[in-house]
Amino acid sequence: MDHQDVGAAVAEMLRVCGPHTAEDWTVPAGPLEWTCWQTAAHIGHDLLAYAGQLAAQPADAYLPIDLNVRPTASPAEVLQAVNACGGLLSSALATADPPGEPTQVLLWCTGRGELDGLPRRTSWRWEAARSD
Repeated sequence: MDHQDVGAAVAEMLRVCGPHTAEDWTVPAGPLEWTCWQTAAHIGHDLLAYAGQLAAQPADAYLPIDLNVRPTASPAEVLQAVNACGGLLSSALATADPPGEPTQVLLWCTGRGELDGLPRRTSWRWEAARSD
């Protein structure tokens, strides 16, 4: 997995969700408790958070940044935000200079994996995209 896979995943999301932007995105996203809008905003949030972690590589925590999608954003605008955040993560992956296989480095940066020679991160935070 590399930056091209991130781009492909985002493109697939846009291909699948794009034709449905005129529909009601306040309904639950399948079996989730979150709405379709909240779920899409959360994906954008995570893509941005991962890009930030990879670019900054903070020593012990997540960066103190969040993606705030305006509550008035239309579904099409939320998908634009997802596309932008996916582009940032893809770029961060493509230009990262920490040693190691990119997927393992990303997993390590987000507290979800181990990387040779570095202590495993033992904490990360779960936070959906904010809309305030």
